Amino acid sequence: AEWSLPIDQLGEGAKYYRYDPKEARRLLAEAGFPKGFKKPINVTNGYGPDLLDALQLAQRNLKDVGIETEVKIQEYGAYMATTFLGKFDGMAMGPISVAWEPDSVLYGLYGPDQPRNSGHVNDPQITAMLQEQRRTKDLEARKKIIFDIQRRAAEQQYYVYTSSNMITASWQPYVKNFAPNNSFDYGNRAAALW
Repeated sequence: AEWSLPIDQLGEGAKYYRYDPKEARRLLAEAGFPKGFKKPINVTNGYGPDLLDALQLAQRNLKDVGIETEVKIQEYGAYMATTFLGKFDGMAMGPISVAWEPDSVLYGLYGPDQPRNSGHVNDPQITAMLQEQRRTKDLEARKKIIFDIQRRAAEQQYYVYTSSNMITASWQPYVKNFAPNNSFDYGNRAAALW
C-alpha cells in the first residue's frame, strides 16, 4: 500500500476510474466508434471462479457503453503461452502479478522489452522513469518516481485496473513451518501445509 497511490492522487488519470458510461460513450465516439464495437475478450479459468465473476462484471460495464464482448476461455497453459504474452486478438482480462516491490510489476508491464508487457506498451517517458527509479537509492526520491509512473500510466490507460486483491492468512499455533506464500497457486500451498 505504501507504494501505491490512491485514485484521488492520480492527477488527470483519476477521472478514468469513475463509472461514467456517458463519458465513455463520448470517448468511443471521439475515437471513431460512435456505435461501439464488438471484440473477443480472452481469459483463463486457471485462476479460479473469482476471475470469471469479475469478467462478467466487466463485460456488463463494457456493454453499458456499447462494447460487446465474446468471452474466449482458454486452458491455463494456452493462456500463458499466448494471451499472457500479448499474443491475442481483441481484449484480455487476468491478474497482473503478485509482488513485494513495485519494480517487478511496473517494469514487467511497461518495459518495452519485457515478455509480460502484454499491451505492447512502448512509452519513452515511462521507460525513462523506470530506468531512473532503478538507479535511485534514496527511498523517498524513488517513491516519488514510482508515483509519477503511476500517474502517467493512469493518464494513458494502457491497462485498465479493476481491483486489487488482498490475501489474509491465519493458522493454528500448532501448525509449524508455515508462512503465507502469496501466489495464485492455492492448491499446492494447501497440499504442502497438509
